[in-house]
Amino acid sequence: TDSVIVEVINSNELPVISGLVDTISFRNDSTSIINIWNVVSDTQTADSLLNYVFITSNDSIIASYDPNSGILTLSSENSYSGISQLIVKISDYFGTTKDSLIVEVTTYTGISGNAFPKKFALHQNYPNPFNPTTNIRFDLPKAADVKLLIYDIRGRKIRSLIDSRMKAGYKNVAWNGENDIGLKVSSGIYIYRIISENNIKTMKMLFIK
Repeated sequence: TDSVIVEVINSNELPVISGLVDTISFRNDSTSIINIWNVVSDTQTADSLLNYVFITSNDSIIASYDPNSGILTLSSENSYSGISQLIVKISDYFGTTKDSLIVEVTTYTGISGNAFPKKFALHQNYPNPFNPTTNIRFDLPKAADVKLLIYDIRGRKIRSLIDSRMKAGYKNVAWNGENDIGLKVSSGIYIYRIISENNIKTMKMLFIK
């Protein structure tokens, strides 16, 4: 008689978090943005159907998650400045994966009084040169669809940091030097470009290893 071999493959894999920055820094008059869908993967469940929980070690750090875009917005209240921890928990049917990062909020020392910027602007990243992480700031005077893209010096797109509708305000996005598939890029000059309605601005930055 013929024998039949049945191979059982355990596919109960938990979500994987990769590429989450170690530290994110922003001023207490602005917000910082993380595209969570860029740093999570699950072989069985779509990113939008996973369960996300964000826990901050300080109540003055507010974490607001948009389930339609995967955008996590961090902000501070009561003019808080200091260092806190953000714990990220992502769950599917089989269990939970967690990771954490440091949130550093600095005090804005300028004289402004404007809750929203008056004009659209893209600022030089800081630090620059950088390794492993840099912050990209931009000013959005009104709600708009925003794309923030990273290109190599040959003009090839390597990372999409933001592609969603955003509220007006002073924004900060961290980039950890990884491309869209989670691999570290090579040392060199990179171009970051922001596109919002009729506004397109481009600047250069230097990644070093």
